[in-house]
Amino acid sequence: KRAAADAAVERLFATSAPFRDFCARVEKSDGLGMSIDELLLMPVQRLPRYCILLEQLQRYTHAAHADHAHVARALDALRDVSQRVNDVARETEQRE
Repeated sequence: KRAAADAAVERLFATSAPFRDFCARVEKSDGLGMSIDELLLMPVQRLPRYCILLEQLQRYTHAAHADHAHVARALDALRDVSQRVNDVARETEQRE
């Protein structure tokens, strides 16, 4: 999926002046100075980061604290979602 997206961005960048202008505006206006490729990758990178944050939160939340069980459930749910996303991505890549 990522390779197809990269190819589409490259094709558009090579053939479409409005797309090149759009990419330039995005890179200047987002405040981060990130290219369209970097911005497209960000959502994929967020799930693992959130897992790491919740793991740290769980580690530092005392087992007797009222929120410990909530953090554990949130971490389990996020791991399940991450696994599903990875499974779908893997299946999509195998079909291509």
